[in-house]
Parts: sequence; C-alpha cells; structure tokens
Amino acid sequence: MVAIETGAPTLPLIASRPLLLLPLRNRAAFRQQSFQQEPGGLFVPGEADVSPGDEVELDIHFLAEEVRFRIRAQVQWKRASGRRSAPAGLGLAFLASEHAARVQLLAFVEGSDVHHIERDARRLPVHVEAKVEVDGRDVVCQTDDVSSGGCFLLVDQLPSIGTRLHLRLKGPGTLFSWLSLQAVVCWHRRSADREGFGVRFVVDTDRERRRIDKLVTLLRERVSREVHLQRPKVVTPTSAPTTPTASMLPRPSHTWRGKS
Repeated sequence: MVAIETGAPTLPLIASRPLLLLPLRNRAAFRQQSFQQEPGGLFVPGEADVSPGDEVELDIHFLAEEVRFRIRAQVQWKRASGRRSAPAGLGLAFLASEHAARVQLLAFVEGSDVHHIERDARRLPVHVEAKVEVDGRDVVCQTDDVSSGGCFLLVDQLPSIGTRLHLRLKGPGTLFSWLSLQAVVCWHRRSADREGFGVRFVVDTDRERRRIDKLVTLLRERVSREVHLQRPKVVTPTSAPTTPTASMLPRPSHTWRGKS
C-alpha cells in the first residue's frame, strides 16, 4: 500500500468509485429493501453502469428526515429484467470495513437518536497520488477520498491523532502542479483493505484556500466524466420489490472476511 519515494511516481494519477444515489421516502423503505444476513446489504432498484464485483460508494438520502448516509458496498449481483415481479436492480453487500457506518445507519433506521454529522464538504471518492512525511520519511501513497476540508490517506503507518504534517497532492492533468499544504491527523481506520488516516487541511491564507478549491473542482469534473451516476426512482414500501431474503446474497467468501 505504501512505497518510499524513489523516483518517478508509479501510482495512477486518478481513479474513482461509482457513486450511486439512492433516495428513499423514509426509514420503512430502507427496511423493505435491506438484507439482514451479515455483512448486510441493500437492493437498489434501477439500472447502473456497474458490474458484479465492483466497489461503489452508496449515498442514501432519507427524504422525510432530510438525512444522508454514505456507506461503501460491493455489487454482488445485477438483474436486468424489468418484470414487475423481478424489477431491474442491484444487490449490494456492505464492506466489512464499513461496520461502524452500518451500525449507525441501522440505529437510525430503527428510530434511535443517532448523532449523525454530515460533512460540510462533500467527499469525492477518488484516488489521487499523495506524498506525506511520516516519521521523518517521505511516503508515496494515495487518497481514498478528497474534499475541500480534508482527505483520507491509504497508509499503513499511522501518526498519532493531532499530529501536524506536511502533505502534497497531485491534481489531474499536466497543468496542475503539486499542491503543498499542512494537515492535522483527525482519525485512524484499521482495516485489512483500507488502513489509513483522515486529515483536516490547515488553511492559513486565501491563496491556499483558492488552490484547494481549484483542485477539488478539477477532481469533481474528472469524476463526473469518468463515473456514471445513477439516480433511481424513489421507492416506497408499497411499491418496493419483493422483500430481499438472505438467499439473495451470495455465500460468504474471503471478500467479507476481515476486521470490522
């Protein structure tokens, strides 16, 4: 996951995960479409330009409560049929690394008072090359997501929370040079496939803010060109497809084993 900088960068400049937008009328609609078998999942009606095995970023919008949740999942199956008894859609299973997000989401669905904080800046699910100084060494890594307020770095060396460090991000194309800025480590994630830490950008001048905003704008335009965004119709409990069952999810495999 991490390599010490030795010369020309070898990591891809930019890659991104599909972002699936799922508007739901209310919590009951979620319960109607959800899978209960571990690690949990959801039926997403409609068509999307993704394939079984793809990892996606799922944006669930509860319209009645005006609350959004972001959770990562993997496409387990895809049905193209448009029959009323078997509507087209995707079977998604939440990643094992999303355990905390799933617990919070299910608590909200069941009516609990959940302290849910939606970020002021929307995260872009993109991988861009990054260079960060960790324990006195320049480490080449990549982001897992980026926003105007911070980013998550996929790194297996985790500085202490509160550590201030020097970070450089590479924007898309050849016209945008490396963006150098200060950042503060805010949290860690320890996972078999997504270990790393989240940082908050430290912005001291208007010029730094303009450069960060420019980078995020360029990334957003790049993502919009490369990722098909699906907006399925609003689903209500009365119009939802047949309630998903455990048999609709695949048998457990190594994909879902790991830390949670």
